[in-house]
Amino acid sequence: MEILLELVFELFVEATLSLTGTALADLGFSALPGSKEGPRRSRALALAVAAISGILLGGLSWYLRPETALASPVLRGVAATATPFLCGLGTLGIRNWKTRHDRETVAFDHFWPGFLLGLGTSLTRHMLLHA
Repeated sequence: MEILLELVFELFVEATLSLTGTALADLGFSALPGSKEGPRRSRALALAVAAISGILLGGLSWYLRPETALASPVLRGVAATATPFLCGLGTLGIRNWKTRHDRETVAFDHFWPGFLLGLGTSLTRHMLLHA
């Protein structure tokens, strides 16, 4: 039971940081001048913003919490694997919210930019924790 609580706590903290970062990256991307231009350029820009934001968010999360609550390497792997998927689903949630409220969507509002942001966060945090 204690292991399950540790995993839920770690996932909650990672998801909160990642989804906050996803929302901030979405706001920042929407403010960029090239974000609403052609679909090809916008997608490339969205992926670049996601990768850079993920690396920065991973460094920030490590700075705020330099240790992990999970003692088991397997559970840390589960948490690190789940984070990119949670971020991808978070960007889809932002897209759905914008669509329901008649707001303009941008190229960042898809699964893959969110996934890449979460992957950058997880990999950066993992590398810094084991450095």
